[in-house]
Amino acid sequence: MKIKKRLFTFGLILVSSTMLWGCDYPPNNQETGEIVEKIYNKGEIDQKGASINPKSIVGYVGDVMPFYENGVMNVFYLQDERNTWLGFHPFALMTSSDFINYHDYGTVIPYVNDKHSQDLALGTGTIIKGNDGKYHAFYTGHNSRGDSGLQNFEKIQHATSTDKINWTKHPEDGFYGGHNDFRDPYVYYSKEDNYYYMLVTTRQNDCGVIRQYRSRNFKFWTDCGVFYQNPGQVYNMECPTFIEYNGYYYLAFSEQGTHRVTHYRYKKNLTDEWIIPEVDYFDGEGLYAARLEKGFDKLLIYGWCGTKNRHQDSSDFNWAGNLVTHELVQQPNGELRVKMVDQIDKAFNNEVKYKMESGEEITKLAFNDVENAAYRFEALSENITKIEFKINATSLNGKCGLSFNTLMPNTLSNLVISFNLNDNTLTYHNNAKNFDNLGQAQITVPYKFDINKDINVKAIIDGEIITVYLDETICLTTRIYKMPKNCFSFFGASANVELKEIKFYE
Repeated sequence: MKIKKRLFTFGLILVSSTMLWGCDYPPNNQETGEIVEKIYNKGEIDQKGASINPKSIVGYVGDVMPFYENGVMNVFYLQDERNTWLGFHPFALMTSSDFINYHDYGTVIPYVNDKHSQDLALGTGTIIKGNDGKYHAFYTGHNSRGDSGLQNFEKIQHATSTDKINWTKHPEDGFYGGHNDFRDPYVYYSKEDNYYYMLVTTRQNDCGVIRQYRSRNFKFWTDCGVFYQNPGQVYNMECPTFIEYNGYYYLAFSEQGTHRVTHYRYKKNLTDEWIIPEVDYFDGEGLYAARLEKGFDKLLIYGWCGTKNRHQDSSDFNWAGNLVTHELVQQPNGELRVKMVDQIDKAFNNEVKYKMESGEEITKLAFNDVENAAYRFEALSENITKIEFKINATSLNGKCGLSFNTLMPNTLSNLVISFNLNDNTLTYHNNAKNFDNLGQAQITVPYKFDINKDINVKAIIDGEIITVYLDETICLTTRIYKMPKNCFSFFGASANVELKEIKFYE
């Protein structure tokens, strides 16, 4: 096993001596400008180019449209090139059979660089294989230029293919909805009545609704009225999915509002009212525009974690970024919980050692409510890294968690993932000040902590993207630019809590 670079000491728990040295992270140094490559941890395992959060080969992954067939997940997505002069967001395709190795084909359905074209930009849609044996893509033709001369900004468009890579557009099949907001078609087939149904994100009476259409042949669509209107809400419900799984029907959509997460509803029978669970989402604002898809004998959710404005951790999320995939676990009552995809969990199971500054390898850390403490570890490897530990609290006060890019011993950085025992939340903070002031959370998800109960935590890190799965119940995904190749810490603040069975894997 390759030995990671030994760092210097800071006393904690069983370590008595205290030496205040900075983290031996690469100083592309604000003081000298020197870059010291040799102190980057390269990882102990040859992961052969694995990636669980890939981005586009020419830019970033926008809205995702997964289509599973014959052991392969075809991940169609809006390609965010960020360097176009007129048109933007073509359909692109990447495929994977194992969630770890992806082949990116690049653009498969292009936009049109013509200010008068409905396809000046492409918007989210869906892919389905028809009874005719062809693949059918339905997408949003978008042109919001005031000088386009078009009837509306958005139009449902149709294209066909025999191989999922080469597509022929059929503009004669397109149709408007009478609104500028008319997009994100999701098409499914009903065996009960042999119709194809389409869900469309649109508005009615100044309220966001999901409208339904149906067709026998993909060419002529009949308006069936409003499929779903969200009680008490007026925001657009973007990127809808409707899917049956193990005896329940699920509707998912993303909120174009203040809480930008992917929500879901469910029901046992089509004639039932939709059930809104108490926690109706799986991840926080770090995952957006997620779509449900069945594949590999499981229910999955695919979305993206955005970049940030000016590529700075302290900024807000931007549109498009890296692919994110979760596995959903159906409960006996039909509700859904979220976990790390089994194949990803099993792929990164080679245990490696991370040392504290003393050179110690530890498996547990204890904190109390009298003093705050942060225990710093050597720089994260460049490899995909999985961290596992259990939280056991003897009282529900204070907080504990992880701090990234920690530059000084026994302090927090401004980048913190916090398990808040006192208010039953898991949060991400990108402007933390100190132990007692983490600042406003950029992402918050709920979780009910219990006293004297082991709570399982799994975190998976791929470059700038981290997802923390909490007891296979809920998760939090975010982007942290200063996380790779920098030191990190476990911390406790006013908390009687033990972190135990701490392990690292590549």
